[in-house]
Amino acid sequence: MFSANIFTLYPEFFPGALGHGIYQRASEKKIWELNVRNIRDYAYDKHATVDDKPFGGGSGMVLKADVLNECLEKNSNDYKTYYLSPRGKVFNQELANEFSKLKGINLLCGHFEGVDQRVLDHRNIDEISVGDYVLSGGESAAVVVLDAVIRLLPGVLGNENSTKEESFNNHLLEYPQYTQPRKWRDLEVPEVLLSGNHGEIKDWRLNQSQSITQRLRPDLWSKYSNNNKKHQEQISTGKKITEFFPGDTIKVNVRIVEGKRQRVQAFEGVCIAKKNGGINSSFTVRKVSFGEGVERVFQLYSPNLDSVELIRSGKVRRAKLYYLRDRSGKSARINEKIKKKLGIDVAQEAPKEQIANEAINTEAEKEQTSAEAKSENPKETNLEKK
Repeated sequence: MFSANIFTLYPEFFPGALGHGIYQRASEKKIWELNVRNIRDYAYDKHATVDDKPFGGGSGMVLKADVLNECLEKNSNDYKTYYLSPRGKVFNQELANEFSKLKGINLLCGHFEGVDQRVLDHRNIDEISVGDYVLSGGESAAVVVLDAVIRLLPGVLGNENSTKEESFNNHLLEYPQYTQPRKWRDLEVPEVLLSGNHGEIKDWRLNQSQSITQRLRPDLWSKYSNNNKKHQEQISTGKKITEFFPGDTIKVNVRIVEGKRQRVQAFEGVCIAKKNGGINSSFTVRKVSFGEGVERVFQLYSPNLDSVELIRSGKVRRAKLYYLRDRSGKSARINEKIKKKLGIDVAQEAPKEQIANEAINTEAEKEQTSAEAKSENPKETNLEKK
């Protein structure tokens, strides 16, 4: 059970929002507990004085170190203590995930001008902030922190997958959501969400998240891009992936694990589409097997992808070749690029003049060979003329 311990001058502030909905049900299920300690109960004088004027002058009052330490000492536990302060480390989703894996935390709510620095240094208390703004006290900030943490505890949310696709996971903001009715005030739900194609829906949502993050949060987009590059480099190490495009015939070698054994399975066909970019790149390969079209979608940077080999380069004008699904036989064939026929590697394209010269030389060789054949068989040539 997760233990949340609050040290405050205003215990009546709690549980507040944490006493309703999923948080109340989770508390009743013993998933988490809330313990609130009143700092004023540990004052030494009959007036319950907890603050005093700051040394060096200035406005406001400062919470006394002796009273705070007494409160923390009498309620000591094995959990880390955090002081909610505007000068602390900014609380984010990463910290929320980190806190949710602990057995509990202590939150010290400041008030007035803050707390005596000596108690923070003496007890090695870290400071966290919920944003770049000033609140009248740490109580509302404590609710924000606990709200973000408790919902990540196992069993709190009905659907455990809900937290995996939310904003800030992988430094991306969440994609737009839609529900009934399908049409409202001449505004319709995006058609892809009604298609039932889970692959296309996943791609659409990822593209929306990337677009929204890039537009609204350049700071998060920078982190996302850097993480993608690092991850992409790690996965690509040791892999042989030749550059290819839609229309190319490729052979995809995939690692298959069967118990303790591992083998490589090849899937050869025409690339009919490439989607996304960076670490989320994917491509679709189609082949005809026993008269039936078979398609597979591969993640370019999947750990199970061993290598991609280019068999031949196709000559197409479209970026997506889904029209091939409705064709068969010769109509489904893709013309091969002439530069491939001339023996020029796609990865190292030759200049256009070189391709033209080689084409001319090839035609000249054909004419010469034809002339030699005619001179060797003059009778056959005469018969053909007659």
